[in-house]
Amino acid sequence: MNGNMRDLCARSVFLTSLGALGWALASGCSGSNGGTRNDDNSGGSGGMSSSGADSGGADSGGAAGGDPSLGGGFMGPDVSGSGGAGGEDGNCGGQQVDAQPRQVHLVLVLDRSESMTKSWGDSDRWTMTKGAVGAALDAIQDRMSIGLQLFPTDAHCGIEAGMDLSVAVAPGDTSVPAIKRLLDATAPDGATPTADALERALQYLTVGAGSALEGDRYVLLATDGGPNCSDDPGLTCDAATCTTNMDGDCPAVVANCCAGAAADACLDDARTVEQVKALSAAGIRTFVVGIPGTSAYAAVLDQLAVEGGTATAESSPRYFEVVDAAALGETLTGITRDLVRSCELALRAEPPDRAKVNVFIDDEVLPKPGDDGWDYDDSTTPPTIVIKGATCEHVKSAGAESVRVEFGCPTVEAPR
Repeated sequence: MNGNMRDLCARSVFLTSLGALGWALASGCSGSNGGTRNDDNSGGSGGMSSSGADSGGADSGGAAGGDPSLGGGFMGPDVSGSGGAGGEDGNCGGQQVDAQPRQVHLVLVLDRSESMTKSWGDSDRWTMTKGAVGAALDAIQDRMSIGLQLFPTDAHCGIEAGMDLSVAVAPGDTSVPAIKRLLDATAPDGATPTADALERALQYLTVGAGSALEGDRYVLLATDGGPNCSDDPGLTCDAATCTTNMDGDCPAVVANCCAGAAADACLDDARTVEQVKALSAAGIRTFVVGIPGTSAYAAVLDQLAVEGGTATAESSPRYFEVVDAAALGETLTGITRDLVRSCELALRAEPPDRAKVNVFIDDEVLPKPGDDGWDYDDSTTPPTIVIKGATCEHVKSAGAESVRVEFGCPTVEAPR
């Protein structure tokens, strides 16, 4: 790391406006005055754990405008001002430009099956889950676009026809109140058609209304049990893979509760894994959160987390396993905060001269070359500026007070 970065750990947190949204990173480093800062508006020192500890994050801004239901309308006015610290001449006329972290879009796929009526702590699973989800969404609603798919949507195995979600993905200040209203109006019922719910999220994000979303897309599955409701009418299973037996709900006098007409309670693991694989193939990562009731299905949830690209460990549990409502809230908040941490700054316009672009961290120019400098990602139009290597990791974990891009002064190619 170059000398311009050495004092970053003397900074404890930054909150700088990039367009209409803030990008916040927290620091666990000692401050220059001997202190540290850690507050509820900042994250931690980086990374996430299956315990759900808040690992910190950056609050990111968005994609180009458009239909607000598709996450548009986030872009603030262009930011400009005099600069020029990047060139040899401090008065070379550099202008600060609008550059924002990529927009994040999250589909929450939430289990509301009958088993959610079971007790959990001082209440029941559904009540505790609603509270934790509401608190987590409140914490991140101004940082990303959010949608919801409940499952099932009827009293058995159904998911409503079509490609719409229960609540369409929209900026959080619009969608979060709608999600909370729907959760308050919903009671647990039915079985656990996890594969169908994930397929709905996939359809929405790839060929439905959500396919127009620009930025990074994620799915977060939260469930209290194993997937069932197979679409195979000929499926049969023994007691070892019958979810009623696995849940301990089969009467002792019945050897296999999935015999005969109850075969839709057979574990539908293969089809569920295939939906997560399809999401991954579409560039959509899937986070898996298991609340009490999922321990019998750890192998399935581990596989979902691995295929979703979000495994938390090398051994089981590899998904986010939570044991109490407080841990659920922390886990959901930690996951969603971490999604908006980015070293990618989306430019709003093509630089007039790529030889005259500079990136500043804490008002100090970051030289472009090398593994720890920055570069352009031309897969987007306009290009995205990508902060690289150790510099990126340091900014994400230790924080900075400001990150900005300027046009107009010769690009700094070596440490100054």
